[in-house]
Amino acid sequence: MAVLLWSLVNLIQVEPNKTIDDWKYLSNLTGDALQNEVFQRVKKIPGYDKLTGREREELVKEEYDRASMANNIQVLGHARGYTIFTNMKLGLDLRGGSQLLLKAVPAPPQVPEITPDVMRGVENVINNRVNSLGVSETIVQRAGKDRLIVELPGIKDPQQAKDRIGTTAMLEFKEMAFSSEGLPYWKETGITGADFKHAQGSPTANSSWEVNFEFKPEGAIKFGKLTSRMVGKYIGIFLDGMPTDRGPDGKPLSVERYPGVRVNEAIMGGHGQITGTFTKEQACDLADKLNAGALPVPIEILEERTVGATLGQDSIQKSLMAGAIGIAAVMIFMVVVYGLPGLVADIALILYTLATLAIFKTIPVTLTLAGIAGFILSVGMAVDANILIFERTKEELKSGKGVWVAVENGFVRARSSILDSNANSLIACIVLMLFGTSLVKGFAFTLAIGVGVSMFTAIAATRTMLHLIPKELGLFGYKYDRKKHDKPMTKEAVK
Repeated sequence: MAVLLWSLVNLIQVEPNKTIDDWKYLSNLTGDALQNEVFQRVKKIPGYDKLTGREREELVKEEYDRASMANNIQVLGHARGYTIFTNMKLGLDLRGGSQLLLKAVPAPPQVPEITPDVMRGVENVINNRVNSLGVSETIVQRAGKDRLIVELPGIKDPQQAKDRIGTTAMLEFKEMAFSSEGLPYWKETGITGADFKHAQGSPTANSSWEVNFEFKPEGAIKFGKLTSRMVGKYIGIFLDGMPTDRGPDGKPLSVERYPGVRVNEAIMGGHGQITGTFTKEQACDLADKLNAGALPVPIEILEERTVGATLGQDSIQKSLMAGAIGIAAVMIFMVVVYGLPGLVADIALILYTLATLAIFKTIPVTLTLAGIAGFILSVGMAVDANILIFERTKEELKSGKGVWVAVENGFVRARSSILDSNANSLIACIVLMLFGTSLVKGFAFTLAIGVGVSMFTAIAATRTMLHLIPKELGLFGYKYDRKKHDKPMTKEAVK
């Protein structure tokens, strides 16, 4: 009963004290649309105009985090507030989206060849960047020595993903120096985006956007020394070798035309802003890149594949239909063959399904076609455990044992077979998860969860329910045959 209640609580969550229309509205907003809605609401808060830039940034972030709670939810009804059902996370083959094949390119002399350490760094940065797109079901995995496969379920703008993933995003602070001929040039200072602790796009008073950043302690010291030395002089901010400032046409200025930023006083607080007439999308994109870090080497996009949402929806419908037919057929079979114990097994199967789906949602598991296949297969394995128990119980009844004793002995005799078979299945799942591809890993992971839950429902749930039902031979699908036994079974034996 406790497991059933826990499963229902995880599948159906109650969120009181919310206006249902507001939840519906926010649940349809994602990414930039949600951020813009939050910003418009924050501007209406009394006293907003009196806040500093830092205080505004913190307020927007706090409200955005609260608003994100409404994302990816559907309002189903009322329950002292409303009942809110959180959607399962769907993979690329079910939800639709984009898949990119990336290749890491050597950058001599710093990186003359692609090593496993370099690929590990590329993989980490790509992971951070794609997660900043708001697609939590992304998959980034290696494919060979120098390639990565990136799956972006539900992404609506593949070009945005390519732009964000494909750039190196090396931010540098440079100081204006002069050559022996008196010509100005930009000299490296050693301060880069790697010294940042956090960056965030924020609106300005003139309706444009800027990037507010905070240095790490070491970076703050270096930046303070630089600005102290450069008071009255100019420093420049460059992204991938180009100035961050933009011209009237919205394009980055050339290095030759870039005037830099005059340092009026030393900046010792470790905070600053990158301005340049950014749009909201440009400022947020730059902030995400800085937070994710710079790629250690350039990457090249070799291939792009798009999976339509229609194909994904069709796959979902077929998978659900196959699962429903399979479970219904199994439940009917169990009742026809085993009678009341078969009905008990069906109840345990329902409990197993609820518990498994609740675990999928709690972890959370990203469902793919392979993952659904693993779940459906685990349903069969859950029923197989009950069949072993019931067959052992029948053998005990045929030997003349009472129903209570036969049930207990049936569990004892079947337990070792159930544990051994499930242990072998779990070992196979672990091997597949360690050495398989992403699709194989999804299959193995859902199967492993199903196997673990099925052991509990078969040994604990089924056993408990069998002890609660009447102990009549006819209810157990077994009829006593007097011709095959020396003496008929007594009422005491049945008890």
